[in-house]
Amino acid sequence: MSYHTVVLQILVNAVLSRATKLDFHYAEKLQSHLHADIAKQHNQWVQANHSCQLHGTHDPVTRLGRNKDPDSSKFSREEDPSETDPFCTLTSNTFLGGRGISVVTKPEIAEKIASLPAFGLKERPVLRDDRPPPYEIKHVVGKGMGMIANRTIFRGERLFANAVTGIFHNEAFLARSAREYRLRTDLIEKAVHQLPGDSRKKFHAMIGQPGGHSEVVGKLNVNTFSEDFGGEEHSIMIPEPARMNHDCRPNAMYYFDPRTLVHYTHAARTIYAGEEITITYIDPLQTREKRLEAIQRSWGFDCACALCTQPLVYTEASDGRIEAINQLVEVLAGTKNRTDNRVTTDEEKPKMAELLVDLYEQERLYSHVADAWMWVALLYQKAGKKWEALKWTYRSEEGILIHEGPGNHGPTRMSNMIFDLSVQLGLEDELVDNA
Repeated sequence: MSYHTVVLQILVNAVLSRATKLDFHYAEKLQSHLHADIAKQHNQWVQANHSCQLHGTHDPVTRLGRNKDPDSSKFSREEDPSETDPFCTLTSNTFLGGRGISVVTKPEIAEKIASLPAFGLKERPVLRDDRPPPYEIKHVVGKGMGMIANRTIFRGERLFANAVTGIFHNEAFLARSAREYRLRTDLIEKAVHQLPGDSRKKFHAMIGQPGGHSEVVGKLNVNTFSEDFGGEEHSIMIPEPARMNHDCRPNAMYYFDPRTLVHYTHAARTIYAGEEITITYIDPLQTREKRLEAIQRSWGFDCACALCTQPLVYTEASDGRIEAINQLVEVLAGTKNRTDNRVTTDEEKPKMAELLVDLYEQERLYSHVADAWMWVALLYQKAGKKWEALKWTYRSEEGILIHEGPGNHGPTRMSNMIFDLSVQLGLEDELVDNA
């Protein structure tokens, strides 16, 4: 297949708030031209065969894992291929000063992605400073390459922030026939090929899943993060944090800003020089057996982290704490009754939440403890214990900021609570409307 590309400019500064869950239709052939009324706008998109047709009108934590290829159990060579395919490509070589981005998704979702504020920013966001990075990429025994701290990194310190270079609809990795698989693989490979040279080089430097029919798909299978666009599951590609290896008790955490398409990673606790920087690929609030199954099923390796390899007596104690955490969360959320069927009083609930915090800390779940801090703050406030509520609200605000980001409603909610409690405790003057 030859790829005849034409560079067109489109308008991409419409309002994100209009994006909702999208319906889609199957398109037999996707046109490679735009409507004339938007062809002269400022953002450039590469158009080629099977490119997404854009119109003038224009909302994360585990990683994706291994997807399906023609040798998988769900792949059927006997089924007739679909005559039409719902996926198309969309590439901008000018995104974020030439970093570039490629998208493989359904046409309606592609149009919404192209309308995100990320493409209409008048100034590029400052994603890094001039200081040398606090880590080095080195060989790690039994893991290959890994990210090693070269100085002390304190909790909350940003490790890096990188814009997405690829967005891929999860269903694009699945197929009902060999022909459909080849067509979709070609589409995914083309999306990567259309990226600017530096981003393409970073992509090919990633380690991929061995044994597949496509090197590109093999790399995406084990180096992407899962996010929703248009209410449907996608995989986002950011080559830089892909260097971080898995640990069931990680020392780093990340969040994704879907408006700006930037992925942020922060230290979840103090990380010392020489220590590997890790994230978790799975839900850590599972027993050892379930964690091992999830890692093997999705990534094809046996987890060798300190938690999973300790003697059985210790892993059983850890499993008990994990089960207690999940039970406490369900009771506090009102989705499960206590075994004695007693109603938990407002006086008891903060103590339950403090127990939850202790269990998180015992389990070294520093990347998830902010949720427990928020529980304690809210429950002390409800119980009328203002000083205790203020203490935990401050902790929760800091935790949510680095766990979910400032664009989430959580930090704003905590900031408002801090102000209200401070006024009630005589630490802050109440705002006076002088209008």
